[in-house]
Amino acid sequence: MIKGIDVSSWQGNIDFAKVKASGIDFVIIRAGYGREVSQVDKYIE
Repeated sequence: MIKGIDVSSWQGNIDFAKVKASGIDFVIIRAGYGREVSQVDKYIE
């Protein structure tokens, strides 16, 4: 089974080495929400 998680700016700083070590295979990073350009998730950058 392949395991993944979704993340956004709400999770804050993420230690991706720990995420990988925990058995997570992939991450989906939220690009934004809503319809406005101002609603880009800060984490995507």
